[in-house]
Amino acid sequence: MKKILSGLIIASSFFAVSAFAAVENVSSTPVTDAECALLPAGASVRLNMSNNVHGAFNCVVADNSIRVAACHLAGSRKETTAKCEAVGDGFNDPSCKDTNGTFTVKDYRAYTASTTGGSVAVAAMGGLCSDTTVGAVGALTPK
Repeated sequence: MKKILSGLIIASSFFAVSAFAAVENVSSTPVTDAECALLPAGASVRLNMSNNVHGAFNCVVADNSIRVAACHLAGSRKETTAKCEAVGDGFNDPSCKDTNGTFTVKDYRAYTASTTGGSVAVAAMGGLCSDTTVGAVGALTPK
């Protein structure tokens, strides 16, 4: 589980879902087992975010998943069409019903992933990259 989480965090930090705890440049602030019950007792994971990258995580005990999202302050704002992707047990946009569809991202975007599988996928944020907007992707709660 820790290897999967580490891989997702690394992937999401290069790219710049239920309540995420947002973190920004948290090299000195590890996520502990007190914040994420899915981590082994006494374990912690450091979310190493690059400069101007905001990230969020959510531990969902009910489905044994850890979800992550990240965005960058200088991220693209250009309207684009994104592919519907499976992200864990859901999709990267509420309008998606399967992976054959697409949706429009009108402005800022984040990238999301889950330990339960699927893809690292684009998600609409609806505002400038911040702890609040990345935390809102998939209903993640800021830390």
